[in-house]
Amino acid sequence: MQAMILAAGFGTRLQPYSLVRPKPLFPVLNRPLLLATIERLQAAGCRRIVVNCHHLGEQIAAAVAGLEGVELQLEPAILGTGGSLAEAAERLADEPLLVSNGDIYHTIDFRQLYEYHVRQDHLVTMALHDCPRFNTVQTRGDRVTGFGTATAIGTPGALAFTGVQVIDPRVLATMDERRPLCIIEHYRSLIGAGTAINCLVFSDPQWTDIGTVEEYLRLHGDLLTGRTPLWPELVHPTGDGVLIDTAAELHPDCRIEPWACIGAARIESGTVIARSVVWDGAVVTDDRPLIDCLVAPPLLGTPHGVPGRAMTTTLRGEIGRLLINSGLVECSANGDREVALQPLHGDGSSRRFFRVFCGARPLCLAVLPAGNSERELAESRSAATLADHLDQAGVPVPRLLGVDEQRTILLFEDLGDCRLHDLLLRDRSAALAWYPEVVRHLARMQVRGAAGFRADWCFDAPVYDEQVMIERESLYFATAFWRDTLFGDEVTGLREEFAELARRAAADFELLFLHRDFQSRNIMISDGRVRIIDFQAGRLGPPGYDVASLLIDPYAALSGTLQDELLEGYLAEMRQLGGVDVDKISASYPLLAVQRNLQIIGAFAYLSGRRKKPFFRRYIMPSLIMLQNRLTEQMFEDFVLLRRTVSAAISGYRQSIRG
Repeated sequence: MQAMILAAGFGTRLQPYSLVRPKPLFPVLNRPLLLATIERLQAAGCRRIVVNCHHLGEQIAAAVAGLEGVELQLEPAILGTGGSLAEAAERLADEPLLVSNGDIYHTIDFRQLYEYHVRQDHLVTMALHDCPRFNTVQTRGDRVTGFGTATAIGTPGALAFTGVQVIDPRVLATMDERRPLCIIEHYRSLIGAGTAINCLVFSDPQWTDIGTVEEYLRLHGDLLTGRTPLWPELVHPTGDGVLIDTAAELHPDCRIEPWACIGAARIESGTVIARSVVWDGAVVTDDRPLIDCLVAPPLLGTPHGVPGRAMTTTLRGEIGRLLINSGLVECSANGDREVALQPLHGDGSSRRFFRVFCGARPLCLAVLPAGNSERELAESRSAATLADHLDQAGVPVPRLLGVDEQRTILLFEDLGDCRLHDLLLRDRSAALAWYPEVVRHLARMQVRGAAGFRADWCFDAPVYDEQVMIERESLYFATAFWRDTLFGDEVTGLREEFAELARRAAADFELLFLHRDFQSRNIMISDGRVRIIDFQAGRLGPPGYDVASLLIDPYAALSGTLQDELLEGYLAEMRQLGGVDVDKISASYPLLAVQRNLQIIGAFAYLSGRRKKPFFRRYIMPSLIMLQNRLTEQMFEDFVLLRRTVSAAISGYRQSIRG
């Protein structure tokens, strides 16, 4: 038997921890997961194992150095799952290849899967299981019939891919181009050409993808409390749910409560540690309780995702190197100077935000992608490119101070913490005084940002057009809110009204730069100036959309009179700038305001429901009422179904709140 472990990924959702340790080397019960996986494969009969690596590849190389039967495939560029397999094909024997992701824990019997594949003489046998939040693989019997997306979850017959599979060399031979390639995309093309892709379904394989800190901690809790079976290759804890390395140094007043896993660390205080993992080399010096924490050198002791608790990292990590290369800090002789990373909330965004300190001095804001998918990485690249473009155009965006080679880790000027929305809550009259200046900046951004704009800068649709209005806004309201929140039935004919609304809104509009989410939480007041953030979804589109985003912003709840005054101020600035048909902007504004309102409700329903962010729930009812009021205007009198649906939605949502 031969096998390959895929261990090249960035582990983006585990940043900043994965910036200094690759995910396959994250310890599970104080043992690197990669090494335990290698031993499991060898116990199943694998005599030759290829491990690919890219991100922090030197650490993986050191970990597997000298292991009998293990070969390293160092990839200078990310090749994707398919590209890595194609790269390995020449060094592999002419026999089936057992493939496993390097970041998963499970109880799948490798040998059972391999022998089943050989008996059936399949080209591919994918190990599947039923995991509702990942069920996107469509099946019929033992055949894979297709691959969906996150929106396809819940499709009858759909199952989840475990990341374990057996592949025949005949399939590897079809991947002759050594280029970035996703194996699932390759399977899609094979299925489309009539090639059979098969599967073997495992019942409750105790599968965990340690993709986030929460999942990593949950796995440890399950292992230490007996909810998940232990691999023989792991150190078995004592019966009290605690595992402490024999090299650990514990303060006599330190209290360890179940469950906990502590490596060769130094606990120099009388702290309490519970439901936490402490890595080798970590040092804990204060008495603050460590509950639900991952404590790791050089990232020290923080509950993941809780703002206000800083992590420290030396300048040896990726952020540290970027700080040095950007000239923000000087490197000490051994590179061990520390900077602190303070996690910040990102509202509806899944990207990761950290305030970077050197001592007590804030240096900048580090922005990292949400994950490692091409779309998530492309979003970061768009943010970098648009930051430069808008800054050069004189738009008051934060300056981009540094960017890594792949343009995915970004260092921005730190604008502080005063968003326009925050100011509205503290001192409404002072905040409202900023709005005339904000609309003037908006007009200038739209005109100047359109000059020299390129469609290939966009990670999303480069133009806000009818298709975007229907699919991303109107149907967002219909699915995320009407269907998933209120459990309403599909309204026959409503889709046609959505299409007509989009057609009218898109008719003969001006194409200028569009921010796409221009509202009070994306406007900062810093050093007495208006600054604009969160522009990475910028594209071309009708300028009235951004004006509507600002004026009907449910966070701000501007009066109708003030909205009218600000709209006039915005149009006056547009006339001053020249070259724009102001009458067209004015005529399209009510239609675009309805489009934006539908998007707002859909987004708030999704964020408060699927994304578990209850902050947004409070704004749903005001947004519904605002939409209902807008639809009473004469120009919307023929949108009978939409007006009726919104009225029913208000009643239904009011009942759901009371119930």
